[in-house]
Amino acid sequence: MKPSRKFLSSVIFICMGTMPAQAAGILNIGGLTMSVGGTSILSMQVNGLSAGSGHDQLVVAGTVNLGGATLVLSGSVVASVGQQVVLIDNDGADAVLGTFAGLANGAGLTLNSQPFRIFYNGGDGNDVVLIRDYDGHAPTTVYVDDDWAGLTPGVDPDGPGGPAGFYMLDAFSSIQAGVDRVAVGGTVNILNGNYVESNVPVTKAMTIAGQSRDGVVIRSALVDSNIDSSFGGSVYSYAFLLQSGGVTIRDLTIDGDDPATAGVVEHNFRGGVMTDHRLGTVYNDITVQDIAVRHAYRRGIQIYSGTASKSAGHLVDGNIIEDIVTGPAVAFFDAVGTISNNIISGMDTAIESNQWSTSGGTTVGR
Repeated sequence: MKPSRKFLSSVIFICMGTMPAQAAGILNIGGLTMSVGGTSILSMQVNGLSAGSGHDQLVVAGTVNLGGATLVLSGSVVASVGQQVVLIDNDGADAVLGTFAGLANGAGLTLNSQPFRIFYNGGDGNDVVLIRDYDGHAPTTVYVDDDWAGLTPGVDPDGPGGPAGFYMLDAFSSIQAGVDRVAVGGTVNILNGNYVESNVPVTKAMTIAGQSRDGVVIRSALVDSNIDSSFGGSVYSYAFLLQSGGVTIRDLTIDGDDPATAGVVEHNFRGGVMTDHRLGTVYNDITVQDIAVRHAYRRGIQIYSGTASKSAGHLVDGNIIEDIVTGPAVAFFDAVGTISNNIISGMDTAIESNQWSTSGGTTVGR
C-alpha cells in the first residue's frame, strides 16, 4: 500500500503482501471485502498515531467485510494508555462485518512490545481501531456502571475528573466484564445500578465492591430450576460462582425476585455467593461483608471446597439474608472462619456448619 489518497470504487482482497517499511499511507476505497475463510492477509504498518504519516489506514466508503482474514501488524509505535490507531475508517453507520482471524471484538494483542486491544465498533462507532491497553492487559482497578452500556470503546465514561479512564479498558457496563478484566488482587468498583447477571465466575483473587448495599442490585439473568442441589437441574443460577480464594465481596444486594412479575415473589437465584466445589480447589480467605441476599432458593452464602483439606480464613459479617426457601442462609462445610453480625430472617435454618470430608471438620467463630 503506497502512500495515496486515490479513490477506488471497491476492493476485494485475495492476498496482500507485507507493505514496504517506508510506505505508511492512506488508501480511499469504495468497499472492502476480504476473502471468506481466512485466506486473505492484511498487513499494516503502525509507526505512529497519525494516519498516513504514522500508520496505514483504509478509508472505506462502502461495506467492510473482514471475512476472517489474517491481520499482520508491524511498526515502532509508542503509545500511552487509551491512545488509538484507526486502521479502518468506515463511513456511515453500517457495522463492520466479520472480524480478523483470532481477534474477536475487544481481543488483546501485542504491537512493538505494547499491549493493545482491537475493536470493530470504535472511532465514531463503526471503525476498526487499536487502543493502547494497560500493561498486562489487566488494570488493577476497574469500574462498572450499567448506564455505560452502548458507549464507544475508548471514550471516558464519567468525564474529566471521574475515576474511570476508558470504556472497555478499565470501565465496563457489566460486572462480568469487570471481573474478567481486572488484575489479580485488584478491585472491581460497581456503581449504583441494576445488573442482570448470573453465574459470574470469579477465577482470581480480587475485591468486588459495590458503591452501596441498597444501590447496587443484582438480579438473575436465568430462571433457576429450584431444586435442592448445588448444580443439579436443567438451570442453576448464582450471582457469584467463586473459583478462587482471596476474594472479598461487599456492599451490594443480590435479589432473586423479578420485579416485573407483580404479585409473585420469585426465587430465580439458587444462591447468592457460592464456591464452586466441583473443581477440587481449596478456597481460603473469602470475605463476604455488608451485602444483602434476598429471595434465593437454596443458599445465601456457601463456602465449601470439596477437598480433603479444610479451607480457612473466611469472614461472613454484617450481611442481611432473607427468604431462602430451603436454607440455610450461611453454610460452612469443612471451613474455618468467622460468621458474625448477620441479620437472618424468613427461613428455618440460619447457619449450617458441617464436616463433609475427612478434613477434620468445620470451626466457626461467632
